[in-house]
Amino acid sequence: MIHRFRNNRGSSSVEFIAILPFFILLGLVVWQFAVIGYAILNTQAAARDGIRVASTVWQTDPARQAAKKSFGQSTSYYSLTKVDVEIDKVNSEATLTVHSSIYPVLIPKAFRSSDVAFPFQWKVTAPLYQ
Repeated sequence: MIHRFRNNRGSSSVEFIAILPFFILLGLVVWQFAVIGYAILNTQAAARDGIRVASTVWQTDPARQAAKKSFGQSTSYYSLTKVDVEIDKVNSEATLTVHSSIYPVLIPKAFRSSDVAFPFQWKVTAPLYQ
């Protein structure tokens, strides 16, 4: 029985090396979901701030600038694609759509194209304030 344990020396190191790539992959998946969540929150905040300006000022350019300012700086993981603003004075409402792109964490920035991005958009509508 003593010889049995003596022959298993180093097996824990081999098992650790075998399981390590799975833990690294799991960490990258968690990181990707965190990036997706943060990009969605930034997109929603940009839409909220842009529609607030659009419904009070009744102009598209200040609303677009407010949405871009609220989104902040684009990172290597997500970026603001475009902001669409429509002001309907007949129905007395403003509509704003914010488009963003979320890039995969596993692909380095040098090898990415816009084809591998996950598109996300958030559309909000609000009444025009008098």
